[in-house]
Amino acid sequence: MKIQPTTPRSTGPVHAGPIAGIARRGAALAATGLAAATLVSACGSSSTETSNSPSGKKLDVARVQASIEESILLKRHLRSTVTCPASVEQKAGVEFTCYATGTIGKKKTPYRTPFTVTQVNNSGYVTYHS
Repeated sequence: MKIQPTTPRSTGPVHAGPIAGIARRGAALAATGLAAATLVSACGSSSTETSNSPSGKKLDVARVQASIEESILLKRHLRSTVTCPASVEQKAGVEFTCYATGTIGKKKTPYRTPFTVTQVNNSGYVTYHS
């Protein structure tokens, strides 16, 4: 699997206050997602399920989930669990949302970050970003 990081975008100013530390960590996680916008191969399954697509193929969402989890771990050193829709049609242009969840810091502050996943072609190549 080839990972191609992109240039991170600014998440904007973080306002000081009692939750500033949590906000900074959340912003850092969001920036990680942007930096980890990646092209991955999520090969379709070989099942014979039918769908509205002519080929009837389903995207291998387990592979997409694992790729997002790996990106978060490599870039932010955070273990997370990523959940995507159970069944996604394998077709160029199809877009869906996955959610990364976990905890940050000694206080185990929970986070939930959405990742937008877009299929680039009919072979199951996708990009994702938070």
